[in-house]
Order: sequence, then structure tokens, then C-alpha cells
Amino acid sequence: HDWASFIFQFGNRAEQVHSFTANYAGQLLVSQMFELLPLLVIFIPKAIFTVLKKPSATRRAAFFIISGLFITFGFIMISFKTLVKMNWLLPGYLGMIIAVALIFREALVKPSRWIKTGIYTSVGLILSAHMILVIPDVPLGEGNTWSGWKDASEKIYKIQQRLGGQADCFIFANSYKSASLLKFYLPGHQNTYAQNIYGQPALQFDIWGIPEGLIGKDALYVCDDRKEYKNDLKPIENYFNDLILYQKFQYKSGDGRLIRTIFCYLAHDYLGYKHPKPPGD
Repeated sequence: HDWASFIFQFGNRAEQVHSFTANYAGQLLVSQMFELLPLLVIFIPKAIFTVLKKPSATRRAAFFIISGLFITFGFIMISFKTLVKMNWLLPGYLGMIIAVALIFREALVKPSRWIKTGIYTSVGLILSAHMILVIPDVPLGEGNTWSGWKDASEKIYKIQQRLGGQADCFIFANSYKSASLLKFYLPGHQNTYAQNIYGQPALQFDIWGIPEGLIGKDALYVCDDRKEYKNDLKPIENYFNDLILYQKFQYKSGDGRLIRTIFCYLAHDYLGYKHPKPPGD
């Protein structure tokens, strides 16, 4: 696929690079403290220091440390120029965790009071993270990406069935994330489409392509009110004969705060991403 992953990271991402700033790096380091939990926040730097201090005695551990440093150190450096998301560093920690187990195995097998405290704290944080997913509609602002999608997908599927089912009506969204959530929750995991429907880049959805058979069909366009993605009504209107708001679904937390609004638009007669309306039509 024309080296898509390399172009994405070193081409498209490079275009987003800003001048030097410490804001992104600070955000990244704080996020890593939550991901690694207190125990690893302490032990990974200790493991790196031990390897540097005694390289000949820690050769096996050094191999695993080095395997992770290329990823973690590289992304930390990049974070001084542009946004690096918290999960991008995770593959680098795999080797480092093995190094921690090799160097500190005796301390971990017979833990001290401080290590026990770190273990209990880590277990508590892990359980709390899972509870967030169990409790519906947790008010975490933009950090809550999941609320509402299961219920909305079921309702959108029923709308699709009233409009003739998949044979007459397809579903697309204004981001690869929303399109993926829809596909996950829709009955049968039917194919969904992203912003490539209206001629914009859509990551993996570009590779999967758009069947010619969609031309002439109606569609349900789905988007939510997250700030990360704009509601692209203007460009979408150029690829259909008309576009109207069909229904919206609102989800609130237990204390009545609005968590998410998901909009469902009905678009008639898809013209195809290669054949938009002429300007001003």
C-alpha cells in the first residue's frame, strides 16, 4: 500500500510539526505516570541507571532496555515539537518491564513495605480504570470517547432497516474513530465508511476503499459533539442530493450533566467521491 505507515508517521505527521514547545512534552510525561503506575515509574529509571552503571553485569537486561529506548526516547524527543499520544510509547515499555524483572527479581519476590505499597496502589489504579468503563456515562469531558455509541448504534441500525437496510442505505461518519465505533456496535459489524465518502483522507478506510455500488444509495451520516472532529456538513452536501438532520441522541451522567450528543443525518442519492456537485449547485 505504497508504504502507508511510513508516509503517515514521517510524511503526514511531519507536516503537523510546530516550533519548539514544552507543553506537549509535559502532557506526555504526566500521561506516562498514569500508564506506568507508581511501581514502574520508579523501577524503570532505576533499571536504566543500573544498566548504565554496570553494563557487563546486566548484559541481558541491557538488551531489553535498548529495545525500548528507541521508541520511548524517540517519541519523547518528538513531543517537544508536536503532539504525541500517550499510548504510542507502550510498545517500548515491554522490553523495559522485562529488564526490571531481571534486575530486581529478588526485591520483587520478597518485597519491602514500599514495594508492597506500590503494588497495592497499582492494583487499585488498574481496578479503578476498569470501573470507569463499567460505570455508564462517566463525566470525563473529551476523555470519555465511548459513552452513547452502543445505544446509538442500535438505534441507527433500526433507522437503516426502516430505510431499506444495507441494500439501500449505508452508514458513514466524519472520522475513522466514529466509523470504527459504529462498525463495532452495529449488529453484524457491517461495513461502515469514514470521511473518504466525501473526498477527505480517512486512514485505513482509504485502503479498504469505497465500492462503486454505493453510488445512488441513501446514507446515514453520523457524528458527535466532540471538539476533536468538526461536523462537515458543507463538504458532505456536495456529494449528495440533499442532507437533513434525521435524529439526535443525547446521553447524560447520573447527575444530569450532558456527556455526549450523537447526530444522525439522512443523505439522499450518493453521487460518489469522484463526482461531487459543481460549486454553487
